Amino acid sequence: MAKNLVSIEAVNDRGLRLRWQYGGKRFCLAIGLPDTLTNRTVAEAKARQIELDVLSGHFDLTLDRYRLQSTIEQRVRSGVTVPELFNKFILERQNDVYARSLEKYKVLMKSLSESLLGQK
Repeated sequence: MAKNLVSIEAVNDRGLRLRWQYGGKRFCLAIGLPDTLTNRTVAEAKARQIELDVLSGHFDLTLDRYRLQSTIEQRVRSGVTVPELFNKFILERQNDVYARSLEKYKVLMKSLSESLLGQK
């Protein structure tokens, strides 16, 4: 495997980004994380994934496969609706909050379900 096909750069106020070439084109992908030891490890893992995909012929030209996604974005893309996600939140928190807070959560849950946001 070619060494350092994908390079990791720290951009002053923007955090870490990856840079590489493929098919005669230059690519750049902002990781969206500040330059820390832990985040460098995350960037290195993404860089290795890109390198493997390039070498195996499975490179995603849209770069969607390599972008970091928040948990909410991942669940939305997987077909979980906002009310379902909020219901999971309520179930997770039910033993840690006051009964009054749970009542407010349930009222909000009903509003979410009835709104257009409930279908997303």
